[in-house]
Amino acid sequence: MVGFRRVEQTAVGKSGAITLLRYDPAHKDVLFRPKDWKKIGDTTTYSVDISSHDKQAVYELQLLRVTPGGYVVNSTTAGNTPATSTNCFGAPTFHIGAGEVVYLGDFTPYVGAKLSDGKKFSGLGHSMHPDDARRTLAAYQPQAAAAMHSAQWRNNATYSCAGVVMTRWDMDGAPSIAAQ
Repeated sequence: MVGFRRVEQTAVGKSGAITLLRYDPAHKDVLFRPKDWKKIGDTTTYSVDISSHDKQAVYELQLLRVTPGGYVVNSTTAGNTPATSTNCFGAPTFHIGAGEVVYLGDFTPYVGAKLSDGKKFSGLGHSMHPDDARRTLAAYQPQAAAAMHSAQWRNNATYSCAGVVMTRWDMDGAPSIAAQ
């Protein structure tokens, strides 16, 4: 479950997107869909693109079905731009167990937001507001809201990659995956 939060003026009317990739922490690499996936009946979730839909909504919550397992935040983008970066040098990672409702947090899209030093920032901010997410979800799916829990984030998941910009992103306060 992912929220898009637009409570600050610099985020109103902005969109954002997140790409998750299936991750195998034992092999320190992402897992890709096999070429013969249709033939062998593989319905595993390997990649998830999550885009905000209602730029005017103050709070937008999305509940998605994925295959249980590990995932990394491969990329994020704000505005109507395609993702050109990958967090392969150190990505936030989390695990979803079978039947779990996992809240990943709220992402706030900023496009050209003026910073205190006069520079401008475009990107997605991340924050955790599980009570807001639970309350919003309860209005539509009370059983899912009762079962919801926050993701246990870990930093520094590395994997093979190629991209225009290869970088890393650390979640504030999350321990390193090496500490598992």
